[in-house]
Amino acid sequence: MAPAKTPEGTMDPARIVCVASSAHLFTLGIPTDEKYLRQSGAGFFSLRYGESKLCVVSFVRQLAARLDGENPESPRFIRAYAVHPGSTASGFWHNFPVWAQKAIASVTQDPSRGARTSLFCATEEGLPSGKYFAECAEASASFWLGNQAKADLLWQKSCAWTGMSPNSLFPQ
Repeated sequence: MAPAKTPEGTMDPARIVCVASSAHLFTLGIPTDEKYLRQSGAGFFSLRYGESKLCVVSFVRQLAARLDGENPESPRFIRAYAVHPGSTASGFWHNFPVWAQKAIASVTQDPSRGARTSLFCATEEGLPSGKYFAECAEASASFWLGNQAKADLLWQKSCAWTGMSPNSLFPQ
């Protein structure tokens, strides 16, 4: 399906919005060891959570590079974004101890506020593809994302783990 035309006749890009977290800033790098990634509960919870969100931000960057979301002449005029919704009251916290849930509830925002940055990226015109957003603005992403070789390796391995060819859907 082609992107819709705006009233001005320009193409309105399709958008992919992935939920990340500021926790991606507090990791030891992009994990690519399958044995480590497959270990149930291995590692400290917040570190593993941050690593998973770092992988989401890395994925969005890799995806954006393959989708050519900045070129309205591209047949795949699609933009991709990673967003931090902020600490939001949700089912995410249900496995925490009750005392922790009560403490967390005092500092979390309601889900409608947590959805704002996702909606912003889904609807705002002119946002650069492949970027990380928080509080409805582009935000600084982890310095670990500067390691392009590691990001490329994660893309290659993720494709292999899922049985996809790295270039079959998105040849560069």
